[in-house]
Amino acid sequence: MARVEALNMAAEQAPRLAEFMGVMQEAEAAKQRGEAVSDLAAEADALYAAADITVNFGRSGSLGKVLNANYVPFLNPGVQGLDKLVRRGTETKGAKEWAKLAARAVALGIAPSLLNALLYHDGDEWDDLRDSDKDTNYMFKLGNGYWLKIPKGRELSLLGITADRVADAVRGEDVDILSTINTMGNQVAPANPLTSNIFSALIDSQLLNPDSPGGRGTAETLRANACRTMHRASATIAVRTCSPRPWARRWASRRKS
Repeated sequence: MARVEALNMAAEQAPRLAEFMGVMQEAEAAKQRGEAVSDLAAEADALYAAADITVNFGRSGSLGKVLNANYVPFLNPGVQGLDKLVRRGTETKGAKEWAKLAARAVALGIAPSLLNALLYHDGDEWDDLRDSDKDTNYMFKLGNGYWLKIPKGRELSLLGITADRVADAVRGEDVDILSTINTMGNQVAPANPLTSNIFSALIDSQLLNPDSPGGRGTAETLRANACRTMHRASATIAVRTCSPRPWARRWASRRKS
């Protein structure tokens, strides 16, 4: 586990280090051109850019920290991802910067998704996969009905989804617009605190509904615990209440003998 943790840390910190060094190099180049650049300001800008190159987990208010830690898992990464997507569009200035952004979008978002679909789109197994899985993951066939899923990334997946739907329409296939919009919304919107929280699993499993599989399991567990408690107090009550249980009858017989 230590090696896995070290590998994850290296993968997380590598782009941050590269961004930090890039900003510092730009500051040094500005100094050589005779521009007034403060070392302290350059270091602060580099640190901020390094933290913001991926999800900046340090950006959160006091309420956001409480909700993220105790009530809505992964709320802060969702908020930061949406914020960064908006800032990417509003802070990009000039034709050159927009051209770079478009080229990056094609190289990282559109082309990989189209290539992934091109590998398998003629097969029935590909058609049987859920569109939401194909929209949000790169899918690679392993054989025997198994597929390897590699997440595309929240923002990049939007570009791939758009390209895939355009390709589907060009081939004359039906496009479910509402499902596509829902998937795209789930990719960029933060978690809904009303539906995605620490109580969601308890509600979704329907543990208090005796007609659901989860509820039946809970009822059986509660009944078994009640029977064991009554066994300790009174064998007569336990046998009468839990009579379908063979082990209860055997236990009561031993107590009477």
